[in-house]
Amino acid sequence: MHQVKATKSFTHRLQAIEVFLTGIESKGVYEELLNDLANQVVPYLSRFPLIGGPFLNQQPQSVESLTSLAAIPTTNLKTLREYIHKNYIVLYSVDEQSSMVYLLTIRHHRELSFDFETIWQR
Repeated sequence: MHQVKATKSFTHRLQAIEVFLTGIESKGVYEELLNDLANQVVPYLSRFPLIGGPFLNQQPQSVESLTSLAAIPTTNLKTLREYIHKNYIVLYSVDEQSSMVYLLTIRHHRELSFDFETIWQR
């Protein structure tokens, strides 16, 4: 079993999602997301850390994404994986040596891209 740890950038994105969902008056949706993360996503990633696909299986489709990816060390890119849960995509990294899974960020599937500048601040 791997230990799953949320990074500061992941927590920040959860807060942004809460503000967004509150703004559009989606009652219960944020609480459902938190419940799903705690009771499904985290246990799945703890037990099966490679369940999500390698993030780089899909080529970036925008200049912004290409520019952001170019700034990340190649060794970090190889550990990036994405897990899709309902309307959300969780970007995470697996460190097999320490048996750790780092939740890096989360976004709604309709958002353009991840914020790569802040996800590596564990």
